[in-house]
Amino acid sequence: MVDRKLPPLFLADELGREKGNANAHSLKTTCQHVKQNRQDISRRSRKDSSEKEIDIRSIKTKVGAIWQLV
Repeated sequence: MVDRKLPPLFLADELGREKGNANAHSLKTTCQHVKQNRQDISRRSRKDSSEKEIDIRSIKTKVGAIWQLV
């Protein structure tokens, strides 16, 4: 029998092998894809927030330049 203290991805693969199920590998792969997608989303959100920060700074600079012209 499989040790229940192992990580879920390992368990899914081992349980699939015990039952002769080819879907265990696809389940493991799917879990890895979900984890990768989460990392990509968090990376994108950090990038978006830094881009917004730059946009706000450029707007403040433009407004300051307009006030100097007036």
